[in-house]
Amino acid sequence: MVAAEFAALKERAASLFEGLRDLPPYGQALWESYFHRTFDVHNKLWKLQQERRAELEEQCGLQRHQIGETASRIGQLYYQFYLRKGDNCYLDEAFVFYSAIRSRHYFALKTAKARQALSEEERQQLELRQLRYYARFAMVCLLLGKHALLRELLAELRGLVKLCAPKLTEADLQTWQLVQREFEAFVTATQPLTILPLEGTASKDNAAERPSLRLRAHCVEAQAALLDAIQPASLSLAQAVLVCTVPAQLKVSEMPIDMYRMAHALEWDSVDLKAASEAQARGEPSKVCNPVKYMLHRAMFSQLALVLSTALGELGRAEALLLYISADAWRPVPREESSPPPAAAPMDGVALATTDTGAVAVHSSCLCAADLRPFRRMPLFLVVESSNSQAFASLGGSPNDFLLPTVCLLAPCPNPAESIDQQLKLAPRTQLGNGGALTLFLHDPLSAFCALSGVKVTSTITHAKCENLMLKSFTELTSLLIHCADTPPALLAFLRDPFTRTLLLRYVLCLSAFRLHKQMQNLFATDKLLPPRCEPPIPAAVTESGIVLKMVRQLAASFGAVDEFHTQIASSAPAATSV
Repeated sequence: MVAAEFAALKERAASLFEGLRDLPPYGQALWESYFHRTFDVHNKLWKLQQERRAELEEQCGLQRHQIGETASRIGQLYYQFYLRKGDNCYLDEAFVFYSAIRSRHYFALKTAKARQALSEEERQQLELRQLRYYARFAMVCLLLGKHALLRELLAELRGLVKLCAPKLTEADLQTWQLVQREFEAFVTATQPLTILPLEGTASKDNAAERPSLRLRAHCVEAQAALLDAIQPASLSLAQAVLVCTVPAQLKVSEMPIDMYRMAHALEWDSVDLKAASEAQARGEPSKVCNPVKYMLHRAMFSQLALVLSTALGELGRAEALLLYISADAWRPVPREESSPPPAAAPMDGVALATTDTGAVAVHSSCLCAADLRPFRRMPLFLVVESSNSQAFASLGGSPNDFLLPTVCLLAPCPNPAESIDQQLKLAPRTQLGNGGALTLFLHDPLSAFCALSGVKVTSTITHAKCENLMLKSFTELTSLLIHCADTPPALLAFLRDPFTRTLLLRYVLCLSAFRLHKQMQNLFATDKLLPPRCEPPIPAAVTESGIVLKMVRQLAASFGAVDEFHTQIASSAPAATSV
């Protein structure tokens, strides 16, 4: 009886797991029920293996690595659910199952009997499964910020690759060596600022565990209280579409560094999510909820348009969408004499992915401001990280025919009036920490400030002091934005949501740091670079206020970078340059 039940569950679980590949990456209603069915069957299989293990070993020849395979699949399901739902509590669940595999040595063939039970081919397949398991577990640890354990896993992965090398094909060996290099480079890039536990400690090996970079409820309580007293609740961020098409950007497991950083900026800390879940179980309301995220790496225009159209139909009343784009500037391909001209050359914009290299295909891969105008039928918060970001300024600066708020945060970029060669030379000045400068400020403003200042190491005491200073300044800026008569209604609408409010406040720090930085100020003054830009503009009464200037000066003093900054914003540095 138990053997028949086990066989049926095993077959059903395998079938459902394979079917996950065919699910669309958009439309929650289209995939969530299938995910729940797959979860249910795998949980039943796991429970049966745990409770009736002795019988299954006797009747079905159940082996430890098969239990490990079930645990690994459940971990994969939780990870995929995280990618689609944006709820990092699912990462915690994936971590539990992956940790169990490691602590219980499910994939290890400890005895001669266990090794003899498998053929040579089966042993090689088991080693490949173990390699894939290590890569997946390492990815979960990376996303959870468990860097000490991650270093252990990468060391174990290196040892396993070395052990398996004689049995791997040359192509497989190169693939796994590339995986190791990508992880090691990515881990280094995720920590542009080393935080040491004591002043004067020289070794980075003694670096302290970093505080969570996800949003923490206690950090925004004072800001929320100001808004609760002034205006009723308005917009909440319900969905986020993250697009990254920069081909040369550092990445791991199809997640570029910019996408990784922006995803963290749109998530509550796990502690707050668990507290909110417990409150809801008691019937208490909670405002702590992550937006649903769609992560599109190397997306083509057709994919992006489909995801945005689906989101437009899914958003409820008073719900907003955030669209984040990290892409290179679009460059037209010189047309050969024998090639027909494209039917219509697109406007200035950024380059999405394309499957062809011909002139027509490259033209069609351009995403410009006009392509996004139909999606202003929903409240839209746009962030563009590109060397041509300010081509999208008109979206936030022009009246919205649909009477819904649109806000655009645009990264610093070379002036498009410069030659292409000069733009390419200037583009690295808009990068920090192996990714976009604006993105790093939105993700980790203190590390971004230090990267801009050339500071690579600080102490936990200094970091904590600067974080408290920054949070206090952000609360004061929130009050200033609320009471400033010139604050545009679109900005006020997005101030209610903790995620978009945090992005706006971090943008103010980014703008001021760039405009006060001596080298950057010179580039802005000569119009070689355009500074970060918000449309509609945040009033100068806020961005040039004493609160902001004091915050930048105090951060510079705390990090030992006073000489890198001017004390006043130069009048020649434009707050918003028209393109």
